[in-house]
Amino acid sequence: MPEQLSVVGFGDELAFSWWGPGLTTLDLPVSELATTCGLWFGHHLKQKSVNNVPYTSISQARLIVRASTQAA
Repeated sequence: MPEQLSVVGFGDELAFSWWGPGLTTLDLPVSELATTCGLWFGHHLKQKSVNNVPYTSISQARLIVRASTQAA
């Protein structure tokens, strides 16, 4: 690895930078995602509606490239 297979993790756990040469990962804005979920839940409780209107939120993830991937 990474000559034959690239590996990408999910969430930037502290151990990912310690794992061998380092695991490439997507770092998610966890606090932003939690806030968005809480705001949606509060809004949903206030609406008291049977209609489940779709809710969309887009958060920016950050790609942290380490040695577990190789450029194509």
